[in-house]
Amino acid sequence: MRIIFILFVLTLASISCTAQILFRTVTTSTPTWNITPTAITEAGNDYSSEYSSAENQILLNAYVPLIGLTGLGNGKISVHQENSTWNNLLTLSIKRTGPGTLEGICVNCKLYGSLNEITLTNIPQEIFNIEAVLSIASYTNIPLQLKLRGVSVVLPVKNYATKVIFTITAI
Repeated sequence: MRIIFILFVLTLASISCTAQILFRTVTTSTPTWNITPTAITEAGNDYSSEYSSAENQILLNAYVPLIGLTGLGNGKISVHQENSTWNNLLTLSIKRTGPGTLEGICVNCKLYGSLNEITLTNIPQEIFNIEAVLSIASYTNIPLQLKLRGVSVVLPVKNYATKVIFTITAI
């Protein structure tokens, strides 16, 4: 009997930019998403090839110093995958499943970007944007869902792990 254990460790990245006391930050809950495929008990069967996490597996918080028309009120959230023990037959994707909560005072704030799935690679890809004219606010609990594809008996028996890294930069 072959059992494949797949472990995902999610981390966060914070990036600061612009003025000395003004920082864009992104933080996230750091859950571990463990997938243990059901044991195969009959010859000729394969594992389910696709696994989805909860729609709010990751809750992302984003703060952008939203000051006037200086452009500081804009932020682009990007995501990429950093493999530690991974097999190229596996693909991991992510999608935003909701808007999260706007906390604070904000003029013309909006969170926008596709709610479609993005297949993760080691190259950062934009997942959504934040825009505002004037604000003392942040978006919290922005829900994200993960999806894993490619699980199969042809994968060597092993624990597979990857990190999902989020960054925030100016638009």
